[in-house]
This record gives sequence, structure tokens and C-alpha cells, in this order.
Amino acid sequence: MKTEMKQMESGRYLQTFQMDHQKKPRYMTASSPEELTAKIAQYEQQENARRAAAKQRILDRNAKEREDNAKAAQSLKIGDIFYNSWGYDQTNIDFYQIIGICGKMAEMREICQRTDMDHLTGPQSMSEYVLPCPNQFKGDSFKKIIKSWSGTASFSMRFGCCTRWEGRSLYQSHYA
Repeated sequence: MKTEMKQMESGRYLQTFQMDHQKKPRYMTASSPEELTAKIAQYEQQENARRAAAKQRILDRNAKEREDNAKAAQSLKIGDIFYNSWGYDQTNIDFYQIIGICGKMAEMREICQRTDMDHLTGPQSMSEYVLPCPNQFKGDSFKKIIKSWSGTASFSMRFGCCTRWEGRSLYQSHYA
């Protein structure tokens, strides 16, 4: 800690100090050098306690996140279907199927989709409700880290987040 003490015209003492992690210096005044030293020591003790508590909160949050991610990984099984809803000015739906699980990683492949004939939006419409076609793969397999989001397994994708499909048709829109 850098410090500098001087006596002001009023007779009070001013100390400028800067703890190692602080960008800006702090100022404190007191009627005697001893009082000033005690005030700064108290401030330093409080600041160190605050930083230790903040560090502990981060460690606790990271431990909880690891625990949640492990639970999410245990909830997966081969054949589970996930979807990613994404787009700007339109809604795209991509379906994926889990084809392998190894620790924190899941191997998945994109699967085809079909229009849900029970939820047609009209003959001229540029939207529909879609359902996945399990085991009708397209593209190569890829691996993703299993994460927990709101208590359920999820995967980060290029555009958003991939979450577990809950068995109902999903809205999709497009142009032409």
C-alpha cells in the first residue's frame, strides 16, 4: 500500500493512500497521526474482508455451476432431442439428436424436421409448426459441452442456446 501523510493548515492530518488493487487513491483525515493510522488500518481490514467475501461468492457460484452441469449431464441419454430457435426477422428451428455422451461432452447431429399437419397456419403462409424426425440425420456429428440452464441441460450454439425438446410442435417462419 502506498501512503503519504501531511498536516493541513487546520491542524488536522491528511493521508493519501492507495491499496494495490485500487486505481484511485483514497483520502482520510484525522486529528492526530495515531488516529489516522488506526482509521486506515480499520479501512484496510474491512476492504480485505470485503474482497475475501467476494472471492468466496465466486468460488461458491463456480462450485454450484459445476454441480448443476454434472446433474445436467447425468440427465441426458442417447436419443434425446434438442432444438435451437433463432433468427432475425424470422424464426428458424434446428433439431439435434444426442448420439453419444462422454463426461461433460455430448456428441450430437442435426436431424431433419417435418411440418406438423395438425397445426397448419394457412396455404399462403410463410410459417408453420415443425416437429423433429428422429434418426433422420443430416450433416456430420459434433461435440458440445453440457451446461445447465434453469435446471435443465443445454448447449451453446452459434446462434443462441440449444434446449431439450418437450414433445410439442414449434413455430417457424421464413421468407419465400
